[in-house]
Amino acid sequence: MFDAKNPFIKQSKNTLFFFLGSLFSILIIYIFLIQSFNFLCYGYKGFIFRLMDYCKSYDSLSKVISISKDTAYSAVERMMDFLHNPRMKNLSYITVINGYWDEFFSDRTYYHLVDVKNIFIFCLNSSKIFLIQAIIFLTVSIFTKNISRLYKIWKRALIIFLAVLTALVSFAIINFNNLFVIFHEILFDNDLWLLYPREDYLINLLPEEFFAKFALCGVILFLVFGLAFSFFLKTLSHLEAKSDL
Repeated sequence: MFDAKNPFIKQSKNTLFFFLGSLFSILIIYIFLIQSFNFLCYGYKGFIFRLMDYCKSYDSLSKVISISKDTAYSAVERMMDFLHNPRMKNLSYITVINGYWDEFFSDRTYYHLVDVKNIFIFCLNSSKIFLIQAIIFLTVSIFTKNISRLYKIWKRALIIFLAVLTALVSFAIINFNNLFVIFHEILFDNDLWLLYPREDYLINLLPEEFFAKFALCGVILFLVFGLAFSFFLKTLSHLEAKSDL
């Protein structure tokens, strides 16, 4: 029989909980990041188009080709459907461009968006799986009265991540272009993300300025989720402390 009061057994349990709690925190951070950007794209209806208006994306495109604003935005809407729907294989969007019927998405754009879609779907699916695992661990922590310890681990993990995030934001403010390039070189094993404005019309609608502001909005939403979850754990921790009195 194992003696629960044995110092070695107790230390082993503490080490295991710290490891699992740290893993739990990493999963929660990952989930909040993915779902923050997912919400901006698909949860907050019209956000992408409002951001495009703010960045004057259509003005950039109209300097390259002659196309109506509604048509251009419809092409973006089709792209978003393509990225979010695993079963959708056809991205083709034939419309009137420069007075002639033509394909809006170039071959290069299509293959790049296929890569983006694979990453996006993987992130969404993995975040759902991780959410189930996180809920199970949180539930076990509640019933075993380990929420106070979990809250402390979460705070440390969040502070560390916010420090890294602050460094990245600072770097982005100084030179977003370099960060943008590094990000793509890490995610993609090809150069299809290098689109050409005269051939790949989409890049005119979604320039670097758009992605910079989109990333900033995602970070802000992540902070809201992170602080809300911190408050949630803190409340559970207080309730746990009261139940022990």
